[in-house]
Amino acid sequence: MARGRWIPLLMLLLCARSARAGVDPDEMFFEAKIRPVLAGTCFACHGDTQTSGELRVDSRAALLQGGASGPAIVPGNAEQSLLIHAIQRRDDVSVMPPDAEKALRADQIADFVSWINSGAVWPESSARFETGRHWAYLPLRDEPPPQVRDVDWLQTSVDAFVRSRLESANVAPARPADKLALIRRATFDLTGLPPTPAEIDAFLQDDRPEAFATVIDRLLASPAYGEHWGRHWLDIVRYADTAGETADYPVPLAWRYRNYVIDAFNSDKPYDAFLCEQIAGDILAADEPRERYAELATATGFLAISRRFGFDSENYHHLTIQDTIDTLGQSVLGLTLGCARCHDHKFDAVSMTDYYGLYGIFDSSRYAFPGSEQKQKTRAMLPLIPPEESQASWHAFNVQVAALTAQLEQQQQPAPNAVLRSLHDMDGDFELQAPAAGGSNGVLVPPWLYEGRIAVTTEAQSPFKHLYAKGRVGASVPAGDSPYRIEQSLHRHRLPPSASTVYVHLDFRTAAAAEGTTGAHRFWLGDTPDMPAVEVLIASNSVVLRTGETVEQIATLPPQTWINLQLAIDVSNRTVAGTIGAPGQHSEFAARPLSASWSGGLEELVLDSGGDASGLRPAIEFDNLGVQFTPLLPVTDVAPAPLTDGSKTADELGQMLQSLLADGPCAMTYGIAEGTPHNVRMQLRGEPDQLGIEVPRGFVRVLGGGPLPPETQGSGRLELARWLTGPDNPLAARVIVNRIWQHHFGQGLVRTPNDFGVRGLPPTHPELLDHLARRFIKGGWSIKSLQRQILLSATYQQSSDIGDLPRPAATDLYASFPRRRLSAEQIRDAVLAVSGELDPTPGLGHPFPTPVNWGYTQHGPYSAVYDHNHRSVYLMTQRLKRHPFLALFDGADPNASTADRLETTVPTQALYFLNDPFIHTSVERWATRLQALWPDEAQQVSLAWRTAMGRAPTGIEANEAAEFLEDYRRELAALQVDNIEVRSLAAYLRTLIGSNEFLYVD
Repeated sequence: MARGRWIPLLMLLLCARSARAGVDPDEMFFEAKIRPVLAGTCFACHGDTQTSGELRVDSRAALLQGGASGPAIVPGNAEQSLLIHAIQRRDDVSVMPPDAEKALRADQIADFVSWINSGAVWPESSARFETGRHWAYLPLRDEPPPQVRDVDWLQTSVDAFVRSRLESANVAPARPADKLALIRRATFDLTGLPPTPAEIDAFLQDDRPEAFATVIDRLLASPAYGEHWGRHWLDIVRYADTAGETADYPVPLAWRYRNYVIDAFNSDKPYDAFLCEQIAGDILAADEPRERYAELATATGFLAISRRFGFDSENYHHLTIQDTIDTLGQSVLGLTLGCARCHDHKFDAVSMTDYYGLYGIFDSSRYAFPGSEQKQKTRAMLPLIPPEESQASWHAFNVQVAALTAQLEQQQQPAPNAVLRSLHDMDGDFELQAPAAGGSNGVLVPPWLYEGRIAVTTEAQSPFKHLYAKGRVGASVPAGDSPYRIEQSLHRHRLPPSASTVYVHLDFRTAAAAEGTTGAHRFWLGDTPDMPAVEVLIASNSVVLRTGETVEQIATLPPQTWINLQLAIDVSNRTVAGTIGAPGQHSEFAARPLSASWSGGLEELVLDSGGDASGLRPAIEFDNLGVQFTPLLPVTDVAPAPLTDGSKTADELGQMLQSLLADGPCAMTYGIAEGTPHNVRMQLRGEPDQLGIEVPRGFVRVLGGGPLPPETQGSGRLELARWLTGPDNPLAARVIVNRIWQHHFGQGLVRTPNDFGVRGLPPTHPELLDHLARRFIKGGWSIKSLQRQILLSATYQQSSDIGDLPRPAATDLYASFPRRRLSAEQIRDAVLAVSGELDPTPGLGHPFPTPVNWGYTQHGPYSAVYDHNHRSVYLMTQRLKRHPFLALFDGADPNASTADRLETTVPTQALYFLNDPFIHTSVERWATRLQALWPDEAQQVSLAWRTAMGRAPTGIEANEAAEFLEDYRRELAALQVDNIEVRSLAAYLRTLIGSNEFLYVD
């Protein structure tokens, strides 16, 4: 748990990184020394839900009021403060905390003494922390364009806001950009590629007033548009093709989400729908037309690509959820929500309650499992077809895998232990909970919820093969009278509306009857424990079926024998029938009515200690729990028949098995599915083994959020998606509008695009920001429409000449267009484009090694570079070891949301254009093409300039090119190398693509 111990400190440092100078030292002392102790130690018993001794300690006013013994603090006098007496554990008061092992350290007590003697400053009482009135949380204002003197300058409503500020500062805007600069700027801005000579010529020759609008429409319709603007979104959501834990396991299916994002931008998917699909696409898919199922399921990759942590990422799942919440907050809301994990946000009006309200939503969801060092191989993925179509395929797949494994073992050959499951699966074979390292018992993880002493062991594996033909572990509960509960939820998307009968399967084995073991275990389905449809009570020697008031024994159990139970629940007729026993010894029981009090819903499936029988319960083992809408196969302990006639070699069998485990039974994606809905308890100091009060699932309160309605079904992700894009939440529109502006002007109206909170910078043009946000919403959340409005403005079409203005003034007032360097992807794509090497077809997956062979560790993590000539957005992106080109030219960090890329200038960048094989190969092929097209050297140089720079070389530049080529040929001849003409021209071309004119946009 060492890694988990330092994460809270890391998060504190990250949250404080943006702090500006001038912070009140008393406020900082409280946030660093006092609030974390109160939140981590005291709030559980003296917070808003519990007030032991009538005392609350979650505000200064509450401490001043005190409890049954009087005021808890006396500001300025620690010695007279009962709170100090309590934490010093004096005899005259009730000590705090009661548990001596959790007593405060001497330095912590000294901090509280100092705090009270200094006046007990509590920052929420100061104006700085009254963040409910912070500009970003207020509703969008309806700001009409202001009046300006120079109305002739205005082209869109954007210009009135900008020109008004310019006139107030007595600053004139820059002259309009020339047409060459304008088309190069717009083409790079919208597609990430340079304009071709033909496109430039067409625009230069078009004298119509609407010529530039025509260019914009053409660029917005280009497939290259989505590839470029999709990359911006992938920066923000820290997209990667690897998991990011200690061994950085590959995620072969992540590319589907990447391409979903690209397609969404190309189709101009409304931004509110874009967000909803990424958060709850799997839920929306149940009610959308069948042809949209794959798209909506794929969209949840937004959540699935959350980082994994540690040696065993399931044991660090709380950090994955933290990464989800932090990324959601920054990307959609512009808030650092993750800073509220260990204590209330130091600066913004985001509490631990808000954080764990969101945490419960994501903890109620199932994340795809990419593999980890401890539990290798991809395990659970999301099918791209509905469960009613995929379930039979998954069963056939399981049979095939088991049969091939058996054949390999018969030939005394090793078989991979990989198990691939569907996220729609009940996870009834417990395979995701393999025994932990060192031979210790495994633990249950989502979608399971559990309480009590439960272990996942190989000894609890059922011998029956008809449901999960290949399995290794099961769940074990020891004998005794301690309460326990193992629970999963059923979801409507697992059971199609047409399914009138639900088939249920369970294998179990009880220990031999011992003295006093007369108690019973319970297995039930229904809505709640008060309204089960049917209950099965399992004692040491009998099985009883209970439906409401009707109780009937259906079997006598032999000791220490695996038993199979199958139920057929007729939902329409409200009856249950089934079979129980072992192969050749099972008996049937006819249909009988379900409980009369049952509401008709099947929401929960539970194994627990509620058998209502006296005495100790016998030890029991459970395995192969299943719920499906097709009839179950008869119970059998016979392994599946071989798939081949025995003529296949071990290598051939191994290849067949590898292909099965790599491909699965149907197309899949790296996505999210519904888990078991539940609230969570606060994790004190961010540690999952130090739990505080339970927090209802819900949304950020300062933005109008609150607990989920009691009738909410499922995790709450769908409700979260709708709240984020609802009319009462002003941030989703403000944040994305600011990002669009940022990527056209190099900076946002809010300079801190991921932080709209108190510690972020306020907007330079707040009225313009709200004006654009309201227009954006009224325009159907269309990003392309917003871009047309921006690019057609006089503000955007200014030149980059700032004249006598200081650069900061020109930048802040938008008195000119800011010159900027191309991004890493733009540089690489431009090199490929001008050299004729760019493959414009969309990229798909990557040539990862087969998952069967994965065995990566923190000492030997996954690492690879898969280069190609597609757009750079399609390059394989690793988290621990970045692509060398993207790392060199300041590409996005795939470990954190990248709102604004840094721009460095280092010598190795220039050396790259001189020495890298990618550059040499590209320009040599470019040189070959130029020489094939034009035998004349001057024509070759001219075409190279027009392709790379969009213009012909000047006379001086043409002469310099001729001198360079002559000198270079002479040197190559002296070295007696071959292919001198191509090599010399290629050398000159390298100087072009390494020049500022090629690498920068005016």
